[in-house]
Amino acid sequence: MATIINKRHLHIRKPCTCYGCGERYLTGSKMLRVAGKVDGQIIAVRYCYDCEDWLERHDWINPLELEAGHIREKTRRMSWRDLDLVEDGA
Repeated sequence: MATIINKRHLHIRKPCTCYGCGERYLTGSKMLRVAGKVDGQIIAVRYCYDCEDWLERHDWINPLELEAGHIREKTRRMSWRDLDLVEDGA
């Protein structure tokens, strides 16, 4: 079980990879940082704007319980906008 301790927006100071989609983001990009405790270990992950928006639409999903790249892998490399169209039945 995962417990979220801290959730905040930040401007990254060095390039990093989004935990949800695996895309690389450059210095100055705005990302969501989620820190928490998973199986007794403290972890922190970062999500890009698109993955954050997808997570907000799927609020029953705990962002700490996803595996790296889960959002992009499970959506067959679809953008989150395309995925929402599929899920909504459009």
